[in-house]
Amino acid sequence: MRISIKMKRAGMIFRTILIISIVFAGPVMSLSGVRIKVTNTSSAERPNAVVCVRWGHLGLPAGNVGKATVIVDEAAGKEVISQVLDENSDGTPENLLFICSLKPGEEKWFSVEPFAETAAAQSLVNTQYPLPRRDIAWENDRIAYRIYGSPLAGDVYNGIDVLTKRVRYRVIDKWYHGDSLKGKDRVSYHEDHGEGADFFQVGKSLGCGATAILSDGKLCQAGLFPYYRIIANGPVRAIFEVYYPDIDAGGKKYLEIKKFTLDAGSNLNKIEDLIIGEASGLPVELVCGLVKRGGVSLHKIGDAGGLSLWGPTNSDPVNGFLGTAVLVPDNKITRVYEDSIHAYALCSVLTGKPFTYYTGAGWTRSGDFKNIEDWLDYLENYMKNLETPLVIDVKQ
Repeated sequence: MRISIKMKRAGMIFRTILIISIVFAGPVMSLSGVRIKVTNTSSAERPNAVVCVRWGHLGLPAGNVGKATVIVDEAAGKEVISQVLDENSDGTPENLLFICSLKPGEEKWFSVEPFAETAAAQSLVNTQYPLPRRDIAWENDRIAYRIYGSPLAGDVYNGIDVLTKRVRYRVIDKWYHGDSLKGKDRVSYHEDHGEGADFFQVGKSLGCGATAILSDGKLCQAGLFPYYRIIANGPVRAIFEVYYPDIDAGGKKYLEIKKFTLDAGSNLNKIEDLIIGEASGLPVELVCGLVKRGGVSLHKIGDAGGLSLWGPTNSDPVNGFLGTAVLVPDNKITRVYEDSIHAYALCSVLTGKPFTYYTGAGWTRSGDFKNIEDWLDYLENYMKNLETPLVIDVKQ
């Protein structure tokens, strides 16, 4: 009798498992009733694209922003990494972010479960303000960057530094810690110990895409940032701001506020640059610069919608090749030119009006770019995707 009861219970458990398996083998429907269709109408592929959906379009309550929102790829039946973004810290989300890959013309459906009890996803991005250096260092699963905020960094200004990576995990904390050790215990992040390194030389240059006001043909460059604000720090998107007061350009004073956004899976930063002067709406010539290295060549992207420098990472051939780039959408580049130090994208901006551009780097040893053709294809496709954003349709 006991054996019979056990067998019946076992049979019930088996049938329950079978039913659950059948349910999850097919499309996964949202218990909240909210579904999102994402369509790639671009002719370019979008690997690891970050989808941004306005929270207000979802018809969901603000709820507990600290909890996770589960996004399920219905065709695959798998959860994807997501982030609820409360950019102004008022307790109400502005956007829901999640990652998906789309081929040209492809559409995918996703279901939404807000504020579910689930294990926190490992963040793919990281922004740090390490002491005592007072730099801002940030990274994703592809690459890392840095800008300087302290005289401890040496003879530098506002240039953007590139920290090349050949691993997908986060390294900034480890690199800074290793470099801070004394004597024989020190592990310099200027040497590649298997994860990548900081080979880039910035100095007083603009580095990888920093800006300067052009006044009477002279670069009027910001110094070190004295103020910063980290707005979001993953798991999908990192956002922060730095402030440069008292920029002197031809006897006029300006305040520059730069807002950086780096998404997981992307080599390029989105930078929203705001120049504030004595009056709003006045034209200012602004250059986005790429510092030259030995052996680099200049390449224009699209119909002069951007520029790139490509060449050896440094003097050691084992470290491969590095590309840096600036992309400016909406045909806002008025001229591309170069001198002995930089290649420049010259743009006309208005004081008090945000100006958006993209900048970043790609390294052959990262595994993402085999050669210059891969890098230039990446930039061309990036421009195409900026011009043709994803189509997002929310169904409730």
